[in-house]
Parts: sequence; C-alpha cells; structure tokens
Amino acid sequence: MRRGALHDELHSLRRRPAGGNDSGTRLPPVLAVPTTLSGAEFTEHAGVTVAASGIKRQLYHPDALPAAVVLDPWATVATPGDLWLSTAVKVLDHAVEIVCSPASSPVSQAACLGALRRVLGHLRASVDPDDLAARRELLIAAWLALVGYPNQMAGLNHGIGHQLGGRHGVGHGEGAGSTLPHTMRFNRPAAAEAFSAMAGELEAAGQPVGGADGVADAVAALIADLGLPTRLRDVGVSEDALADLADLVFTGEPGIVGNPRPIDSAAQILDEVLRPAW
Repeated sequence: MRRGALHDELHSLRRRPAGGNDSGTRLPPVLAVPTTLSGAEFTEHAGVTVAASGIKRQLYHPDALPAAVVLDPWATVATPGDLWLSTAVKVLDHAVEIVCSPASSPVSQAACLGALRRVLGHLRASVDPDDLAARRELLIAAWLALVGYPNQMAGLNHGIGHQLGGRHGVGHGEGAGSTLPHTMRFNRPAAAEAFSAMAGELEAAGQPVGGADGVADAVAALIADLGLPTRLRDVGVSEDALADLADLVFTGEPGIVGNPRPIDSAAQILDEVLRPAW
C-alpha cells in the first residue's frame, strides 16, 4: 500500500494522482461524521505521538482523506460540553492562523472570516446541545476554517499545540486556547490587514475591540468567558518545561515556516510567547 509521509517529508514529496499507490490498490473510502469541531475530517493527516520521545509528528496519507463528510448536528448531542467548547477554539485557531498566513488566498481569507463570523455569532447558543441550528453553524464554521488547507498551512500556535499534546498530554483545543492570544500578539506586527479584517468581524458581532490592536484581547476574553484554560499553567505545564517546549517547536515543527512573522530561534518562542502564556 502507499506509504504515509511525515510532515517534514511532505514538502519534498510530489503528490501522486488520486487513487494511485505502490500496490495498485486503494484503501477503503472513509465517510466521516464529526462529533467535535476539530476539523480533522477535512484533512488527510493524523497526529501521532512517538512514545519513546514524547514528540508529536504529523502522518499523511492521501487515501485517509474522507470521500464525504456529513455535518449532522444530531451526532454532536452526546459530545461532552468541555470537548465541544475546546474544539470550538480550534476553529478560531485554524481561522486566525490561515487568515494571517503569508500564503493565504482571497478564497481562504473569505472562508476563514466566515468561520470566525459563525463562531462569534453562534458559539454561546451552541453550548445547549439541543440547539441544533447553532450546532450546525459551528460545524459549518469548522469546515470553512479549513477550506484552504493544505495550500495555506497554519503557523506557530499549531506547532505549539502539537508539542503540548505529545509532551504534556494537553488536549489540542485546550492547548490552543491557552496560547492563541499570545501567538496573535506575536504575529500582529506582521499581519496588519488580517487583524483589521478580524477586528471588523468582531465589531460586526457586537464586540467592539477598538481596531486591530484589540483583537487578541477579545479572543482571550472569549476563551475565558467559556471557562476554558487561559494559561499554560492551567493545563499542567510547569514553568521549568517551557524551554524544552520551545526547542521542540523550533526544531520539530516544519509548519512554523508559514508563520506570518519569521521565527529565528527557540529563545524567541520562549521569551515572546511561552513565558507570557505561562
């Protein structure tokens, strides 16, 4: 069967035609019915933690991309509330980082801003599992936030989230929320147009932010209002572990090359993002 590709091999591999592989056979088609908002069903990759090292890697396989995704809010009714909310933060995480990506296209930007609009407009109502209309809007938001993937990769916050999961067992949504406002502040100087567009969506949703400089603070307030962790210490990461985490992200996350603000060293991640987030 066709071999998978680790994230750091992906950029050096040429994608083969759909359906082709080494053996001439295909894996069975996948039909996805998501029960959370993580958006994984719109990709062809999985996160795999290497047990011996605690390092998280991304494994890709073209046949893992679902043939169809069914967005059925009924399937989310039994989803635990904290899991629903934390994966809603993943929608914000995807939308923010792809809007800010230097490679972001007009289509991706429009889709991700639409995702942001739906999250802002319907997230609080969707806390009620019986509000199927609100939940449907959140499922659509998760889809829109990944319309441009993988042409527009995510950035620093995703890299940190991967290694928080592998090294510290932190759920992806909770990890994303604890660092997202801080990576947004880090990237703000390099993504002026993206932050102005996001400010417009927040203000249209009735959350005045005073322009682009207030967007990260508004996202932080929303995460806190949902009762989700807002600091790395809240998800069990000790201060002593921050330097190791910065090293893992800098050396083991090829995706951070797509961050709008260039990252020159692990010390930069440590001092400008992780310590403020702790």
